[in-house]
Amino acid sequence: MRNTVWSRSAVVGAAVLVAPALAQEPFQWEIGGAFSQSEFSRTDNQVFDPAFGFGTFLFTESTVDTDRFRLDATWFFEPVESNRGPLERAAFLDRASSISAFALRSELTASAIQLSDALPSFSEQAELAENSLGFGFRYVLPDDTWFIEASVSRRDTESIPGNASDQYAIAAGRYLGDRTAVSLRIDRSEGGSGSILPGTSGGQDNYSLEITHIGDLWGDWQYAVDSSLTESDQDFVDLRFDVSGTLYPSRYLGFGAQASVSAEDFTDQSKRYGAFGRWFVNDAWSVSARYEWTDFEGSFGDGVDIDDDAFELRVDHRF
Repeated sequence: MRNTVWSRSAVVGAAVLVAPALAQEPFQWEIGGAFSQSEFSRTDNQVFDPAFGFGTFLFTESTVDTDRFRLDATWFFEPVESNRGPLERAAFLDRASSISAFALRSELTASAIQLSDALPSFSEQAELAENSLGFGFRYVLPDDTWFIEASVSRRDTESIPGNASDQYAIAAGRYLGDRTAVSLRIDRSEGGSGSILPGTSGGQDNYSLEITHIGDLWGDWQYAVDSSLTESDQDFVDLRFDVSGTLYPSRYLGFGAQASVSAEDFTDQSKRYGAFGRWFVNDAWSVSARYEWTDFEGSFGDGVDIDDDAFELRVDHRF
C-alpha cells in the first residue's frame, strides 16, 4: 500500500513538473529589464627625441565608465505560438507582428589625465547622465512572407542643453523558407552633438544587409546564425561585419558567441567579441547574460593601449 502511495505521488509530482513544458501556452506580451556596465579606456605613452622640440614624453589616459538601466515591453498583434523551435526565437518562427517600446538611462563617469614635460599637465573628471526613449514596430504582411520594421528613439544628455539626438530605422525583408529571413535596413542618427560614449557621433547613416537562419543539428539540438554587413559614414568606420552563432541543446536553453569587425579603408581595424546565454526557467520567465570585449589594431602607434569591455544581465517575462 505504501509503495502504491509513493508511486502515485511520484507520478503526480512528475506531471506537475512536466505540465508547463507540455502546455506551451501562447503569449502576447513580453516585458524585460536589464542592467549593463561598460568600461572604456585609452592610454597613450609616447617618448620623443628631444631634437624635435616636443619634450621627451607625453602620457595621456582617458576613461569612460557607464552603467545602464533598461526597461522594455513588446505587444504582439496575435498570440505567439511557442512550439515551433527555441523559445528565444518564438516570435521570429511564428512570424509575429508587434509593437515595442523601451526606456534607457545611462550614467557615465568620464576622466582624462595628461602628463608632459613640454605641454600643460591636467586631470579632469565629469559625471553625466543620458536618457533614451524609443518605439518600434514589426509588421508581417498577410502572405506571411514579407515584413517591414521601423523604429524611432531620442537620446538626451542631462545638463547639456541642445545635445539631444534622434535615431531612426526602417527595414524591409522576406522570409526564405520556414526558418530563414533576409532584410535591408537603413539607420539614421541626427541632431545634437552626439553622445560622449566611444564610437558614437552626432549624425550618421548606416546601410545594412541582415540574414537570420535557424536550423536543426541532431536530436533536440538546434542552432541559429545571425549576420549583417553594414556600410557606415560614421567617423573611423567605413564597413562593419557582424556574425553570431547560438546553440540550443533544448527549447529552453541557448548559448553562443559573436564577432564584429569594423574597418576604415581596411587599414585600422577594431574587432569586438562576445559570449552570451539565455535560459528559460519555464515558458514564461527567462534570465540571460552577455559579455563583450574589443581588440583594436592599426595605425594607433606604439605605446597606445585601448580597452573596451561590457557585460549585461537581463530578466524577461512573457504572458
